[in-house]
Amino acid sequence: MHISIALATFNGEKHIMEQLESFSAQTVLPDELVICDDCSTDKTIDLVSHFATTAPFKVTLIENEKNLGHVQNFSKALSFCSGDVVFLSDQDDKWFPRKIEKIRSAFQENPNLWIVVHDGELTDGKLSPSGQTKMSQIRRGYGSIVNISTGALSAVRKDLLKYCLPIPPSIKAHDSWIHLVASLLPARRLVLKQTLQYIRRHESNTSSWVVNRGTKINRFDVIRAHANSEPAHDYTDRLAINTGLKDVIGQMLNELIDPSDLYAARNIEARLASEHKAIKLRQALVRFPSFKRKLYSTYMLLSGKYMHFNGIRSFIRDIIR
Repeated sequence: MHISIALATFNGEKHIMEQLESFSAQTVLPDELVICDDCSTDKTIDLVSHFATTAPFKVTLIENEKNLGHVQNFSKALSFCSGDVVFLSDQDDKWFPRKIEKIRSAFQENPNLWIVVHDGELTDGKLSPSGQTKMSQIRRGYGSIVNISTGALSAVRKDLLKYCLPIPPSIKAHDSWIHLVASLLPARRLVLKQTLQYIRRHESNTSSWVVNRGTKINRFDVIRAHANSEPAHDYTDRLAINTGLKDVIGQMLNELIDPSDLYAARNIEARLASEHKAIKLRQALVRFPSFKRKLYSTYMLLSGKYMHFNGIRSFIRDIIR
């Protein structure tokens, strides 16, 4: 099984060497490391170039001519990977030595798997463990880890990437997109509860999601975070995801042979069509005057359209906007 690592970099000089060295310390080495750099202005390129001269595997460095942004930089890195299984990597984490070994075994044991996501321990900027893992935080805050989609904790089979790439330019999160595509068919995702790396949290991290805290959270922390967040006034991003997934399911329906997969894909196609109508209606009602918005919100509730959002909580938000 040929193994690739896709690493997207941007001004990562402070921590990248620890991550690169953790690749070299794997019990099962990758066959290639593809690094796509998004116009770094620090010493990232120099550090990567020096590492490539001694790395025990092939290192391909691609320097973008213009800044693509995080999502499209990952999309480009993934497109250059030739492995049967591709690991996604952030530039500032640190892998445990048996990460590739464990994930490779999961793929070998189940040929139908498209994606595996595992757990990671949250640390501070100096990699001091917090005692909290990503999955434990999600489980305490949300009750279930089934929908975890963190890219830095994921590895994908090459067969999945033909449906994911290129990532549509309107998609705002590459990891969520890849996991959503993998979820279109049953039994293609595996949530592995083993902790296989450190997740470094520092001042430059872009995500402020409550589960990334180094202190233990609970359901009330999530509720408070939601209550303090502004209600959405535009669903363009959600509509873009829905449209992209509709295109992917159409491609799958032209290629699938297995009857159970075809049945599942047709059900997903119908669900996406229903979701599309619900998103369009909610996109319109947030701009309606108060009385009309309450009227249409009630219609959405009675017709089951809030099932595509957060149920009764979304209905209440629309009523009190």
